[in-house]
Amino acid sequence: MNSFDIKAKEMERRFFRKINKGTYFLTGGGKQNDIVDFSNKTVSIRSKKNKSSFSISREKLKSALSFLLKKKTATHKELEKFANFNSALMGLLRLILIDIAKISKNALGLMRITIKGVRFFFSGLDKPTNQDFEAITRNGAMFVLNTYYWLREKGTKLDEWMQKLEKNNIKLLVDSGAFSLFNAQKKGSRWLVKMSMKK
Repeated sequence: MNSFDIKAKEMERRFFRKINKGTYFLTGGGKQNDIVDFSNKTVSIRSKKNKSSFSISREKLKSALSFLLKKKTATHKELEKFANFNSALMGLLRLILIDIAKISKNALGLMRITIKGVRFFFSGLDKPTNQDFEAITRNGAMFVLNTYYWLREKGTKLDEWMQKLEKNNIKLLVDSGAFSLFNAQKKGSRWLVKMSMKK
């Protein structure tokens, strides 16, 4: 269980402690749905137009919430893998994240739910120890920042580093290293200057 799963579990549990039967929400398409019942396993929903109700698994709801917390955005289609009633699921996710989420529609009519927020990445990892890497993976790292000069210097070890990132589903952001070069030139460091001249 990663940090997003833990957060999703906490938020979903807190949400169901606060709401009552009869709470309503708008689907991704703007239609009113009512929460008619919920248990530890499912939430039963009825649309304003229909008398029959349908259910969404709370496990699937938590999985969808974790997915959204991790990606920060999800389309109507991406939510299909969590529930057949993905428009209702999108509306339910917005209700859970009412202060930070919004649903929008692009020019082609594709609906998307987005969480307002800032992405964080880990820097200072040009020469990480095993303990450093373990620390960032424990904290749910999705991105790391390396300088271009450091990557060039790794040589054959670069493949090993890239495989390690890929194995842990971490994306690499590359800094040009211009600031490091500027400081090195000011201090008279020659090796960085020589590297900048390499083709």
